[in-house]
Order: sequence, then structure tokens, then C-alpha cells
Amino acid sequence: MNNSISACLIMKNEARTNEMFKNKTNIEVCLDSLSKFCDEIIIVDTGSTDNSIEIAKKYTNKIFSLIEDPFNFSNARNLSFSKATCNWILWQDMDDYYTEENIEKILQLKNNVLSNTSYKYFSWYYDYRHKDNKPSYVFARDRLVLNDKTVYWQYAIHEEMVVNGKHLMLEDIHTTHTCNTDNGYKYVEMFSNRIQNGIELKPREKYYYAGELFVLGRYDEAISILLDFEKDNYEGSYENKRAQDYLAKGYFYKQDYFNALEHYLKYLKYDMPTAEILYSIATCYVLLKRNKEAIFWYEIVIDDNYPKNNLTIEDSKRFKIKAGLQLCMLYYKIDINKSLKMNNYVLSLDPTNQIALGNLRFYIKKRDPQ
Repeated sequence: MNNSISACLIMKNEARTNEMFKNKTNIEVCLDSLSKFCDEIIIVDTGSTDNSIEIAKKYTNKIFSLIEDPFNFSNARNLSFSKATCNWILWQDMDDYYTEENIEKILQLKNNVLSNTSYKYFSWYYDYRHKDNKPSYVFARDRLVLNDKTVYWQYAIHEEMVVNGKHLMLEDIHTTHTCNTDNGYKYVEMFSNRIQNGIELKPREKYYYAGELFVLGRYDEAISILLDFEKDNYEGSYENKRAQDYLAKGYFYKQDYFNALEHYLKYLKYDMPTAEILYSIATCYVLLKRNKEAIFWYEIVIDDNYPKNNLTIEDSKRFKIKAGLQLCMLYYKIDINKSLKMNNYVLSLDPTNQIALGNLRFYIKKRDPQ
């Protein structure tokens, strides 16, 4: 069938209890959802020592082994793709799954689009990690590709799928990541081992190595590697903008607000702003005691009239509230009416905001001391 889908996954020791579904393993949560819309499931195991393979066999008999180089994830991904027999390939990790709502949307895509389309691949959102069943980071990923044998994976760690052709972003479909466990220590060790073995990191690998160091709070090391990454003139806009974000935050945590500001502004060279970036620029100006510039940038967050992209979803309301509170403070010394207006704006967004309610009591007491 022209609309048939192969699910391709790699696996190592995924029999652990899923963090969102405590009565199931990662494998069961993942493959339960995939089995509802995929025609075959292909798994490449890279050396499991638990009972992952036994659990996976409940869903598929297409399980292959690749243990010669278990830390080269692209090799495992490429092997899984080579075994796919359907017209389309969907890839994901074993700690991801699809909600019933998203399964229904993919079935509609499968039944109504995939049989007769000129698109080569489809992207949709990835709800990364979770807290109280809400994602902490939502961004687009290429997810479903035509199986024409030209697609391949590159890079050993934080692998990248290489695909070309006509593409469509589907903004109403989401893959959900269920794991909050950090793999930073593992990835840092893997990158370090490659360096110790005389393997020179490619520019994209430098970025990811620095990112893992940053997550572990090793800011000086991360900054050093990212400054080296800047010199490579790497073309990928995603890696470049995220590198500037890491650099800015690293300097910010070191209380070097001037350099933090420089890199937040350089972020805008590679992509349209987010509310978080705009808010961070304004906050740097506050800490540099340049309040006029801070007001300018906080006002942009409030106005919400700046260009945006659809590759990342963020909680812009949260930053509007934070910017409103900052403007309330900054305006207090120069225009108390504007200060009160900003405080009321925050309360219109969040009537229970304790800071804004406290400010309101302060204004009332100041106007009527009795």
C-alpha cells in the first residue's frame, strides 16, 4: 500500500518503568501507540542487558542487533531504515509516544494524504519532557519520510537525519516525550571518549558537547567550546542560534551581563526572536543599569507584535507577566500612572498574581494612607 508506515527505532535497556505511565515500561508505552497506526515495527537493539528484547517481541519479530559500535547512534538508525519495507518511515525514540488524539490525526494523514502526495517528508511538534503533564519545551522535528532509500543519518551522537525534497510542517500533530531523566553525564562521557581516542569533533558535535556541559552547569567549559564553535562558520541556523542562547545564559550565570547581552543580540542574527530572548535582553539592560533600553525591550514583549516562527512553541504569556512586573517597577520612578497601568495589565493576565496584588495594596495605601 502506498500509505503503509514502518516505525523504526533503536533501543538499549528500555525495560525500565515509564515516568508518565507507572504501570508500563518505556517499550510498552511507545509500541502500544505505534501499533495503532504503523504497519510494521523495526527495532535495532544496541546491547540491552535487561529484558527489553523479550518485551519488544510482543509487538514485532523484526528486531536486529548492532553492538559493534553501540555509541554510534547513526549506524543503528541507518540499519533500522534499511530494514523498512513500507512506503513511509516514521522514526522516534523508545521513551516517546502518541496520545489517542494524535494517533487519530496521523491515521487521517495516512488515509487521506500519504497515498497520493508530492511531499517527501513531514514534520510536526515534539513535546519535550514534562512537568504536571505539560511539556517544558516544544519544537518541530522531521518525523515521517518517504522510504526511497536516499534518507540517511549522520553523526555518532545527537544524530541528524538527512532528507531533501518537498516538505510539509503539520502543526496540529505532536509526539510526546515521557522521560525527564538527564543523559548529560552519559553524553559528556561519550564525547570525551571520542576526543581521548584522537577523534576531532566536527562543528555540530562541538555544539552538542558544549550543550551537555552547559546542562551540567559546567559553564566555563561550555563557553570555551562554543566560542571555538563560532569560529567554524557552521551553516546550521538552529545550532547557531542555540549556541548564542547557551553563551548568553552562561555569561549571565557568571554575572557577566555585558557579554550575555552581546550573545542574546547575536541570537537575532540567526532567527526571529522569542519572548524569552526579548525578555532576557531587557533584563541584561536592567542589570547594566540602562533602564531606558530595558523599558524598550520589555515593551516589545508586552506588545507581542514582533515576528515569530512556527518551529518552537513557548509560553509567551509567562514572559508578558514577567515583563509587566518589571515595567511596573521601572515606571514607578518616572510615571506612577504607567506603573499602575502595567500592574493592572499583569492582573488582567493573572488575577491571582501575588506580586501584582501586593503592588496593588501598596498603591492603595500610598494614595490613601489612612
